[in-house]
Amino acid sequence: MGGTTGHGNIDGSPAIIHPRLTGARCRCGACGENFNSVSAFDAHRTGSYWPIQRVCLTRIQMCTRGMSLNPAGFWITETRSERAASRGRAAGSGDRAPGGPRVGVRP
Repeated sequence: MGGTTGHGNIDGSPAIIHPRLTGARCRCGACGENFNSVSAFDAHRTGSYWPIQRVCLTRIQMCTRGMSLNPAGFWITETRSERAASRGRAAGSGDRAPGGPRVGVRP
């Protein structure tokens, strides 16, 4: 009798269950890592486009470049709080009370 029982692969090894990909989430076909966004996916690839010499960064290399795994197991380039903080800095709003001076901003 051949086939699978639904509890693993034909060779008897356990089946790999991948997280569901929704929205902009993606999985790299080369290394199998999961990414929370296309920009995180792009950040993990390096090398020239022509001639094609693109390779995936290792997990250690991704961590060294500031990437991290979110609680769902997807690689991200920055956390939501980091992204919100960088948007606030880019807008130049700083932290200020209504009508008051900026807090923590150096002249």
